[in-house]
Amino acid sequence: MKTLKMFSEFRKLTVKTKQVKYNGIIYTRHKNPDGSVGGFVAKTASVEKTVTIKEHALVFGNARVYGNAQVSGNALVYGNALVYGNAWVYGDARVYGNARVYGDALVYGNALVYGDARVYGDEITTILKTIQVFGHCISITAKYVFCGCEEWTHAQARKMTYEKSQAKEYMTKKQFTILKKAVLEIIKY
Repeated sequence: MKTLKMFSEFRKLTVKTKQVKYNGIIYTRHKNPDGSVGGFVAKTASVEKTVTIKEHALVFGNARVYGNAQVSGNALVYGNALVYGNAWVYGDARVYGNARVYGDALVYGNALVYGDARVYGDEITTILKTIQVFGHCISITAKYVFCGCEEWTHAQARKMTYEKSQAKEYMTKKQFTILKKAVLEIIKY
């Protein structure tokens, strides 16, 4: 078994390399449902047999990928992240922390989905921006704003008030005002 010294070395491995060790953790190539050799999955992570993990994608940490989900390109899924349903994470996208990507969501490009962000549904979704304000992770797509378990369209976010949101349960009115100002600055384009 080959021992890697740097994370970037994963990209240099051929499909003939079936197992490697990195930082004391064993990574094994995933066998995709179509029989092809997939990307590496850490022994600490969980990936179902129904999932497709393409050659250069990586799943590690305590991440779980299940259902008919796909992870491809140079995408990384790690931390305590969950990707499931028919979700597809690809390109140079990263899903990590306690983030969840599910349903028929597509996360791609250089998107970063992290913290407690949730991306779901049946839309092609690319995260335009992810910000963290007062410990709350806010992901902004072309149509939606996600904060924890709350979801708003851009129009709803513009009209959102402290009194009508669930935010009053976990932040002060001043914090909400700062958060809303940051979100509105991003979605004005």
